[in-house]
Amino acid sequence: MEWKGQFCASSQSGHRVATSPEEWASAWAAVGQAAPSAPDFSQQFAVFVFLGQRNTGGYGVKWLETTSSDTVLSIRYLETKPSGMTMQVMTQPFAVHLFPRTGRQIKVEKASD
Repeated sequence: MEWKGQFCASSQSGHRVATSPEEWASAWAAVGQAAPSAPDFSQQFAVFVFLGQRNTGGYGVKWLETTSSDTVLSIRYLETKPSGMTMQVMTQPFAVHLFPRTGRQIKVEKASD
């Protein structure tokens, strides 16, 4: 499951991992929206990515394939850039994605273009 948008309350770039209902609610507060029903955190966790403030619309997050080792689950994402005409307004793009819980340490990283 995934949520995304062009406007959120956080103008700073970064990411958050939610593995509990409390972290879920706190991360959604950073989005500036009421939190949807929390997932079953015994089975899933959420990654929130905030791209920070942008000068136009059209920016987004593309989730890449996850990789894992014995101890680490690596989640990578790519920032997508606008193409063609875009809305001329300051935006704060965000994306939220649910992943299956594995018991491994979670590492989130932005991929280079």
